[in-house]
Order: sequence, then structure tokens, then C-alpha cells
Amino acid sequence: MRVKNVFSVVGSVLLMISPAAMAEEDAIVVAEEAAVPSPPAAAQAETAQAATQAETAQAASPYSTNWVQQMAPVRPCSSGFKFSGYLNAGGLFNDHGAALNMNSVNSDNQIGFDGAYASIVKQARTGYGVADWGWGLDAMFGRDARFLSSYTGFDSRMETGHRSDGTESYGFAFPQVYGEMAVNNLAVKMGHFYTPFGYESARADQRFFYSFGRHFETTPITHTGALATYKGIAGMEISAGWVMGENNLFERDYGESLAIGSIKLLDGNRTSLKYDILKGKGAMFDEGGDLFRNDVVFTTQLDPLWETALVFNYGKFDSDGGETTKYTTLGGYLFYDLCPGWKIGSRAEWQRQWGDSDSQEFIDLGLGVNWNLGGDRLLLRPEIRYDRAVEPIFADGTEDSQLCLGFDVLYKI
Repeated sequence: MRVKNVFSVVGSVLLMISPAAMAEEDAIVVAEEAAVPSPPAAAQAETAQAATQAETAQAASPYSTNWVQQMAPVRPCSSGFKFSGYLNAGGLFNDHGAALNMNSVNSDNQIGFDGAYASIVKQARTGYGVADWGWGLDAMFGRDARFLSSYTGFDSRMETGHRSDGTESYGFAFPQVYGEMAVNNLAVKMGHFYTPFGYESARADQRFFYSFGRHFETTPITHTGALATYKGIAGMEISAGWVMGENNLFERDYGESLAIGSIKLLDGNRTSLKYDILKGKGAMFDEGGDLFRNDVVFTTQLDPLWETALVFNYGKFDSDGGETTKYTTLGGYLFYDLCPGWKIGSRAEWQRQWGDSDSQEFIDLGLGVNWNLGGDRLLLRPEIRYDRAVEPIFADGTEDSQLCLGFDVLYKI
């Protein structure tokens, strides 16, 4: 990983006040004047003089060119719009034939429409000497609205029946509505946006498996607030901000107020290490209280065919009513590009949830295939999944284990 040498920065500051740096500034002025149209002979003389002075200044100040680049006047720029989305439908069938299962997957033995998703983003570009603005708007309709909708605000879930009797529920969700401003390498996002937490995306087109892992259950999905991200250090992204809770819009039913932070280390496109933290006044189980969450996500490309990811999280919630709830998850993923258009993936997780009154442990094992058709736009995702719990929670609370077979069809717009 490459991190900018502190001594280089100090050296650049000293060089600002050095005669060599002053000489370089004179060289830049002369070079700009040389660009003005003039008689051929005079222009050649001025150009030669500017080149000589610039070479002298550069030889005496090896860091000065980089310094001038970094401190260049901020200039506005305009980035384009990006549209993305998908259509997704499938089903996850459990071996008990049960319609209600205590996990966050659609394991209700029905084929249904999971989502029509649309996203329009104007990316705020960053970089030395750049000022830009952007915004994002995401909207979806389908069964997955239960994961992406807020418990407060204008997005809703229109119930078509009761899940306990086997009928499906569909709804609308607006997981992102935000604006963004960027100056140099600092960008500030304000509004409603996806959390930096976790590994698996809530968007079906940005994750390998059709079903969600246990790690997904114990991370927030969206926030409302402000998040600043700095990318001025090579190989590092640092984010910090304030949010008014988790998975809610602009209402704070429990006085939520949370500080959020994230740091990500990058080694090109091969390896990343991310740490996220959230702490403050939060809400869980329809009750306010003190909330703490943190997680670690490590990903690496082992070689052109193999890649892996490791995830860990821990959280604690002390409710205003005096109850304490804790959880921790440890998981791993392994992926292999079998051949063009075919990719195999596996997932293994262990999770424990415990509190003052009860505790529970889970494991889940998953194996899936991604089959790309039609130039990567059409994707088929069959999978097999096994879940086991210490206490019976499956099949309406009568079984402690469950085997699921699932598949979905995903069309990327």
C-alpha cells in the first residue's frame, strides 16, 4: 500500500520559501508570458529564456512540480450522469415447506418479483484543483422493499397480505436521496444514502448470492445525515460524519444521533481492508438506547481466478428500558472464475446473539453459481443454503435447521 511520505510534504513547504522555488515561480510567469503572440524572433528568445530558468528551478527543487500541481487553483468541472438498475425475480424453497422463517431471506417457498430498481447518479469528481457537485436518487418496487424501506418517512410497504399465511408483501423504497459537494479531494454527501458498513450489498446486482448472509442482518442499510470522505492520501479513504439513526429518513422517533466513521486501505484493485464504526443514541426493537457497532471487511484477489473476503462485526445495544443486547459475526467468502460467464462462490458464517434474557447461535453455509448470459446483462443465480440454530427458529419455531434451494433471474439495465 502506498501512503504519501510525510517528509515529502514538509520538504515541499520548505521549498516554497526557498530561492529555488521563487525561481520556479518566475519561470512559470515567464512561460505564461511566452505564450502571448509576439514576433517570431522575440518569441523564440523569450521561450528559450523561460525554458532555461524552468530547468534551473526544477533541478534545484525536485518536489516543486508536484507542489504546483497540488496547490493549483480550484476550477469547477461537470461530471456526467450515470443510470443503472435491474429487474429481479426468484424464489428460495425450504425443506420444511414453511411459509414463515426467522431469517432475512425470502425462504417462503414462493416465486416472486423481488425488485425493479433504478438509480440516477451524478458523481461529484475529486482531485487536486477540482470543485464539483453531484446527487443521487435510487428507487425500487418489489419484495425487497422490506430491506430497503425506512421505518419512518415517505417510502412505504403496501401489504398485499400477511406473510404468515403464505402471501407476499410488496412495496416502494427510496434507499438514496442525497446531494454531494466536492473540493479537491474532500467530498461531503448530505441526505439519505447507503451505509459504508458491511460487505454484501442490498442491491441485488451488486452481490454474488441471491440470499443475504447473517452478517447482513446485523448491519445498518441506510442512513440520513452527512458523511465527508477524504481521498487525498494515496491508497486510503477516510470518512466521518453524523447520522440521525439507521434505516430511517428525516424523522427521529427515538432521538437518534450517531457519529459514524470509516477508513479503507487499498492496494490497487487487488486488496482492501475496511473498518467501520458507529456510536451514539440509536434505536432497536422499537426502543431507544445507546448503540455501538463496528465491523472489519478484508477482500483480496488471490490470483486472476480466485478471490476471497473475510468479515467480522460486533455490536452492543443498551436500551432505555435497561436491556442489553449484543451480537458478533464471523464469515468468509471464496469465489472462483470457472470459465467465461461462469463463477462459483461459497459462504460460511457463524453468528452469536445474546443479551440479559436469552442467547442464540447460528451457522449458515452456502454454495452458489453465477451464470452470465447475453453479454453480462442477464444473470442466473442458483444456490443451495444450509442454516442451523441452537434453538428452534425455523418452520414456525419447530425446527433448529433448514435446507434451502433457491434461484433467481437478474436482468441488469
